[in-house]
Amino acid sequence: MGCWDALAIEWEGLKYYKSVFARLIMDPATKAKTSFGQMFRGIVVGAHYEWLTNPKKTSESVVEEVCGKGNYDALKGKVVIITGATNGLGLENARCLLKYGCHVVFAMRNKEKAAKVVAEMQAKETLTGKATFINIQLDDLSTVKPFVQEFLAMNLPLHCLINNAGIMAPPVYRASKQGLESQFAINNMSHYLLTHLLLPKLKETAQTSGEARIVYLGSLAGEACWNIDLDTSVPSGPEFYSDIGDYTSTKCIDMIHARHLHDKHTKDKIFVCAVHPGIINSGLGKDNPGLTAAFYAGSSLKHTHKSQAEGAATTMYCALSPEVPKKSVTEGAWWYYNCQPQRCIGFASKATPEFQEKLEAKCWDLAKAYA
Repeated sequence: MGCWDALAIEWEGLKYYKSVFARLIMDPATKAKTSFGQMFRGIVVGAHYEWLTNPKKTSESVVEEVCGKGNYDALKGKVVIITGATNGLGLENARCLLKYGCHVVFAMRNKEKAAKVVAEMQAKETLTGKATFINIQLDDLSTVKPFVQEFLAMNLPLHCLINNAGIMAPPVYRASKQGLESQFAINNMSHYLLTHLLLPKLKETAQTSGEARIVYLGSLAGEACWNIDLDTSVPSGPEFYSDIGDYTSTKCIDMIHARHLHDKHTKDKIFVCAVHPGIINSGLGKDNPGLTAAFYAGSSLKHTHKSQAEGAATTMYCALSPEVPKKSVTEGAWWYYNCQPQRCIGFASKATPEFQEKLEAKCWDLAKAYA
């Protein structure tokens, strides 16, 4: 990259920071979901704390710790569903699981792309696990039930569901096939319905195998959310849309869902976590050039960045580590980064059981026609 290109990226990032600051002061749609103080504490302070405490583990080193290095049949018989597994963090998770013998079900929209990606991985290293591809489009709730029906018809157990896929801060309002704001539809609603429909299978697996797990991709951005108004923000309409504001609220909703399921189903030996992977230039937010320049391509947060392999580590930890059930039971741990339970801040930590039930009811009302 040339000097002028680098300067252009820095300028683009600076403009985005300036626009966010202005909206935090003046824009009702942004102010209703996040604030300058919460954004600074949740993202800036949080990112630096994460950077300073980063153990430098990778997804593969976590699997090696659990399974034993070179024990490539250790996960034989285990079945994991991953959304968004054809690129980024989901792909790294799938690679490590397949390498150690797991049956990975790719929940994806393009079977040809998924098959090509797996073939490319197999050309580089031996993968002893099995890959299955089942179509789902997370911006269309009507595709969720057919995905679940196809999976259940395979008569497999389900040891872990990884709700990995997501989008970040489209600069303009976009609607899903059902008319829901796109971040809410993809980050929240499709995963909500998918989890709801797979819960009986997870419970069955927990009874026969001793446990099952659900991992949600949260974010420090979720800690930047200070409030969720069920009337105006679940979901936001075009007139109340804020790219960064709605991203913080959808990540917060993922975290609240994880906390709610954790509290409700730990007794069933279904262990539920939300994870912050780190700040990783994985293509998330690629449709928003200002955000990409500010958070990923520019220099302002570059020192806090993780590699893809490091970013996928905490998901692997929560999916596989024997420490997770212990910490769920003894500490009530559900929020993780750097492969350790963390103290959650922001609205996700303050949402009362009553609010959690109201959010659950609102999501069910939106999803029930497709269940």
